[in-house]
Amino acid sequence: MFGKCKQLKSINLSHFDTSKIESMHSMFYNCENLISIDISNFDKSKVTTFRSMFQNCKSLKSINLSNFNTPELTDTSYMFYGCQELTYIDIFNFEMTKLIIMSFVTSNVIDMNRMFCGCNSLISLNLSNFNTSNVKNMDHIFTNCRTLTSLDVSNFDTSKVTTMNSMFYNCWNLTNLDLSTFDTSNVTDFYEMFQGCISIESINLSGFNTSKLTSVYNMFGKCKKLKSINLSHFDTSKFESMQSMFSNCENLISIDISNFDTSKVTTFSRMFQNCKSLKSINLSNFNTSELVITSNMFYGCKELTYNDISIFDMTKLTIMSLMFQYCEKLISVNFPKTKAPNLYKIGSLFNNCESLISVDLSNFITTNVIYMDNMFLNCKSLTSINLSNFDTTNMTWIHNMFNGCTNLKYINLKNVIETNKITKIYDVFKNTHENLVICLDQTKAPILTNLIKQKRLLYNIL
Repeated sequence: MFGKCKQLKSINLSHFDTSKIESMHSMFYNCENLISIDISNFDKSKVTTFRSMFQNCKSLKSINLSNFNTPELTDTSYMFYGCQELTYIDIFNFEMTKLIIMSFVTSNVIDMNRMFCGCNSLISLNLSNFNTSNVKNMDHIFTNCRTLTSLDVSNFDTSKVTTMNSMFYNCWNLTNLDLSTFDTSNVTDFYEMFQGCISIESINLSGFNTSKLTSVYNMFGKCKKLKSINLSHFDTSKFESMQSMFSNCENLISIDISNFDTSKVTTFSRMFQNCKSLKSINLSNFNTSELVITSNMFYGCKELTYNDISIFDMTKLTIMSLMFQYCEKLISVNFPKTKAPNLYKIGSLFNNCESLISVDLSNFITTNVIYMDNMFLNCKSLTSINLSNFDTTNMTWIHNMFNGCTNLKYINLKNVIETNKITKIYDVFKNTHENLVICLDQTKAPILTNLIKQKRLLYNIL
């Protein structure tokens, strides 16, 4: 009705008879300059939806909903979305309240999607009186409530909820959450559920039932102050993706995921990326029979010194690029004895692993690999590397492969075959040891041979 009346600051609706109104969907949508509105006289007894009612009312500072009688209400999604000036919501009718919703009857509500999304100034929110027994969708309900420090959802009945995507996304100032009472037995997706909760130190998920869950993409992404979390009760038997699950948990010291069933998981991409404080990780029980992608899996795990992935089944693995990049204290990696016949990308695999002493890649089958660029870039502690098993017939990028390996004295590349598919081959041996010995067939690798000549290492070609 008043949607996009962007200059409207106030309006008198005290004479409105709303006794027959069934929908208030988007009634004040995008009234960006609306400061206050008195709808205390409204009869909402037949209203079924408040969807987007005050969405993007960016200047709204107070609203009185104390007389709301809402027995037919089913949809409050987007209701306060983008109400950036609301700072406090009190459902117990405290004095000096800005928003009173104590008399809401929410028992019929099924959709709360984005209800408080974008309430950037909201500090405290007590929803302990909400009846959410029929709610199915809680996607983004508190997304971008960046100043929210206190949130009581202890009485939420979530038994019918199927999706909680981005539920607490970018709640920057929340320090702890107790969700132990949540019934998540019907939830299928926790996509970015706590992503961006940069101040969160404690999350209690002890009551979570994850038996229907298939994806936890970025679930704890950027929970920068989280040091530990108990997931020992998680049922991961249906998980297909663990991509970015703990990405950028910079203070996470240890995590026990030894109980995880990973038999259906296809990707671990960015799973522990930038977990800068993580010192050890036990993956000994992982079943990786369906695993396809491990790119960036341990990227930036600067405190990790040893990684045992010997249990991994690599038969379906195609992309391992940047898997250990910037693992600056990593000394060695224990790869599995099984073959990896489907590898496609392994570029930057050990990029800037400055402490790496040795690595055995003898089971890598590289027939299909096209990218090997930056593979050992700045591996300053590496003294020798045997890649004699590498098939390079499909290789296109090899640039910077050993650049910065200042202590590298021996490389076995005897089976390297250059083809016209190669497009980037510069700085392969730049900044390597002055007495580097390279085992290479000059007739099969003329471009590499030329690079060696430029470094005046021709006499070291065997």
